[in-house]
Amino acid sequence: MAEDSRDWKCASAPRLAGALWGALLLCAAAGAAEATPEPRSALRRPDTPGAVFVAGHLSVGGTLDHDFLRAGGGASLIFRPNAAADFFSPLYDWNTALVLQGDWRSISRDRRLFGLAMLLRRYVRDRRLEVAGSSPFLGIGLGGAEGTIPSADPAAAGVRSWLWLGEVGWESSPNASSLFFARLQWHIWQRGELDYSGWSLQFGAGVPIPW
Repeated sequence: MAEDSRDWKCASAPRLAGALWGALLLCAAAGAAEATPEPRSALRRPDTPGAVFVAGHLSVGGTLDHDFLRAGGGASLIFRPNAAADFFSPLYDWNTALVLQGDWRSISRDRRLFGLAMLLRRYVRDRRLEVAGSSPFLGIGLGGAEGTIPSADPAAAGVRSWLWLGEVGWESSPNASSLFFARLQWHIWQRGELDYSGWSLQFGAGVPIPW
């Protein structure tokens, strides 16, 4: 029975990731069809510099195979669409931010997951030129994570594997110098018989980086 459960989870992970990618691409296609604000530069975006925020967050979450309510935290760099276009110009037309995230999650009393990932965050409302405002968002990302396992040896190495992320949430900027967000993330992390996949409810705040 346990083996059938592991097979089901392993088979469902690629389908879940594929569904999230499909949803993000549909949102991107809708964003590309919208009118793009003026003025526009040769790179199809305004000449004004894009906003980049450094943010921290605290979280509570759980997994299917271990504890259901554990603490966590992390930090991220959020490149709003105009700044994200410096890395990949279509992100501006797609109204999509680039997020670099690092975090740790407590899986159980003696298990942890440390991850680094890059996410694409598609805003529902236009966030390309807004200095202040708010919008719901949908995101998906890929990275890597190291999971710790119970061991009598304190120096024992962790187990590393790919980390898939999907998120929905709300981001708000009351003014140009602050950012607040709440998001629900689902992560998929599996290695052999280890499965630390689970959910995380996160609350965070950030400030712009003065370039």
